[in-house]
Amino acid sequence: MLLAIDKQAILYLFDSEEQVLNEFETIDVENTEYEFCDETGRKLVAKITKPVTRFRGGSFRLIQVGNPDENLPMSFINKAREIGRSCSGISNLDDLKKLFQP
Repeated sequence: MLLAIDKQAILYLFDSEEQVLNEFETIDVENTEYEFCDETGRKLVAKITKPVTRFRGGSFRLIQVGNPDENLPMSFINKAREIGRSCSGISNLDDLKKLFQP
């Protein structure tokens, strides 16, 4: 599972990177509208592979950086006001908290 949180504290859940790439516009990713991590707590950063131009929407991919921090997913969850996109049967913050709490 991948987690993305935007600047309005809305949390998005994904089963795959492909879903992230299809859901978010490159211009928003380029403007650092989102933070990303995976379920192990590894931070993910967006690398722009094709820049946005006047005639092209651009593209990006996610790169893992650093060592996993098991507290990172819970920090996303605790910051979140609501879930904007659910996956894997998780549709609310309480269910998500249960999944990540020891």
